[in-house]
Amino acid sequence: MFVFHRRVALLAALCVAATFATAGSAPAQDASIQSPKTLEGLLAQTPFMVKKQESGMYRIAVERDGGIVTVMAEEITMNWKDAAGNEVKRIMIYRWLSDTPEGFVANRPLLEKVVELNLGYNIGRIDQNKHGFFFSSGLWLRTADVETLSDEIYVAANTGANAIAVLQPLIEQSGQTKITHIDSEVQ
Repeated sequence: MFVFHRRVALLAALCVAATFATAGSAPAQDASIQSPKTLEGLLAQTPFMVKKQESGMYRIAVERDGGIVTVMAEEITMNWKDAAGNEVKRIMIYRWLSDTPEGFVANRPLLEKVVELNLGYNIGRIDQNKHGFFFSSGLWLRTADVETLSDEIYVAANTGANAIAVLQPLIEQSGQTKITHIDSEVQ
């Protein structure tokens, strides 16, 4: 029994020594992994035509049903740091659905439809501000890659177009005479 315990202790000591010996020799990381990701860098690798606005917002042209749909994106910095003290950033994606006139008040059927649509979405939601309705979604920059960002942009383009068709009659009933949106070619 004594020999067994000595062997276990010796094996444990060898494991600890091996761990400390290799702790400082981690494989070198690719330089592209170490450099900070940016929305601009990711967008440059997507298949979309992109134009950066003076505001820092990006206009993204997405082909859909033979036309061009405009999706907007921006990189925002959160007001906290991660455990390592680095800035935490989020990519926000927007698809404008409709302008609303000054003083516009959505009626109950319109608000109920927005809630119903939002409950059915796995990604994103419809929001309203004083200027109108828009679809929004987001993803964390630190986990974003080109494919995921492209997927989010396609979701905004397609979900937004479907939401316009569903919401248009309700917005008109709430007092807006015509739904408008900003689909145009990014130049």
